[in-house]
Amino acid sequence: MPAPLMIHKATASEFRGLRPACVDCVLRQFCAPGLGHPRAAGFAQHKAQKGTVLYLQGSNPERVWTVCQGSAKLVHSDRGGQEDVLALMGPGTVFGHEEIFHASHGATAVIVQSGVIASMRKDAVIARMECDAAFARMLYSALAEWSEQMMRRATESSRGTSRQRLARLLLRLAGQFGAPTPEGTRITMVLQRREIAGMIGLEPETVTRLLGGLFDEGIVRELRRGEFLLADPARLHRMAHV
Repeated sequence: MPAPLMIHKATASEFRGLRPACVDCVLRQFCAPGLGHPRAAGFAQHKAQKGTVLYLQGSNPERVWTVCQGSAKLVHSDRGGQEDVLALMGPGTVFGHEEIFHASHGATAVIVQSGVIASMRKDAVIARMECDAAFARMLYSALAEWSEQMMRRATESSRGTSRQRLARLLLRLAGQFGAPTPEGTRITMVLQRREIAGMIGLEPETVTRLLGGLFDEGIVRELRRGEFLLADPARLHRMAHV
């Protein structure tokens, strides 16, 4: 069963070390920071623990979401049970908005790193769009950005050699979830080989082999299983764009 979504007012100390995104978020003027300060027909923030399922593939779209702190992922399952990660979503990412006029969700949304999310009911979103031009423009802008990102990622995952595709993905993850250290850029999100493989259209065995090569060359290090450090991003960048 999906983990229940616990809703309460989150404090900054609960999520110390997670990158806040309020100052950059397109929703900031419509988002209330916790249920202690509700805003009529606005986005309210919720605490979300790792593993929490926000919605299931095939379920009826009921809300629009955004990540405030932490991260989430969209996972698609085919009839054979094969799962592919369609998107990793960090602070400032709006999602679910592309499906509010659809009958069902095309993927499952799961919290990857505990943090804070904000959501707004579908009926409230539609009502707000009809009477608030600024809100409608914001949502359209978020949708356009989402569509552009999905097209760009689809192109990246299908072009170039397997090694280039992996290099591009690692650089993108570092840009989205990277934390600088004296040794290099640490990707703060833990990813399994099969998740990486699903994002760039490769087999998990191929990803394992390619990562092994990067480890041997000193370009990438694995700090612990699934957590990577880009020790030589310049070489990785050259590899991605050869």
